[in-house]
Amino acid sequence: MLEPEQESLKTIFIVDDDPMYLWSLENFLRKNTDHRYFCCGTGEDCLKHIGICPEIVILDYFLNSNVKKAKNGLEILKAIKENSPATEVILLSNQEDYSIVYKTIISGASTYLIKDKNVFLNVLKKMDEILQDNQIINNAK
Repeated sequence: MLEPEQESLKTIFIVDDDPMYLWSLENFLRKNTDHRYFCCGTGEDCLKHIGICPEIVILDYFLNSNVKKAKNGLEILKAIKENSPATEVILLSNQEDYSIVYKTIISGASTYLIKDKNVFLNVLKKMDEILQDNQIINNAK
């Protein structure tokens, strides 16, 4: 049985093919929150563990720098929503192409954030919003 403080811990997946970026974001989030973090270098690795049903997946759009045939973030997003519909997805990218933004939002992403100098703070802010909204919904049930 989990201790009360462990029950309140949320499970967050971070998916990015850049190991340094993955480590930096995880380190930042661990310093600023008290959740469980799982890091995945590919979307396929994320999908192998989606049965854990994370509350949030932070997902990069381009995931093929190390594995050339790796699926992109949009494909992984669709698979996440199919297998774990309650999981919220924060999509990250360097792309400012509005057609990509549109496709990710209509496919179920909670938000699309540009990887700029404020992205770590923006991820933290969006995570807080999602978790607060989920708490309100759960309390209303």
